[in-house]
Amino acid sequence: MEKDKDKEPELYLHKLSDELARLDAQYNDITPPSLQELERLMVDASVHRKSMERKELLLFWGISLILIS
Repeated sequence: MEKDKDKEPELYLHKLSDELARLDAQYNDITPPSLQELERLMVDASVHRKSMERKELLLFWGISLILIS
């Protein structure tokens, strides 16, 4: 019984190592985006966020005018 308990951490460590190796193999061929691509994504996200904020503000004003009148 003691031998089984001693081998348990080794078994989990071996399984974990195998799974990490499998993950490394899957993500090995993925290249990180370039700096220009990241900057473009940031600009796109900023434009989208500002557009959504503008739409929300117009919706708020419209509903407010309807409720006030």
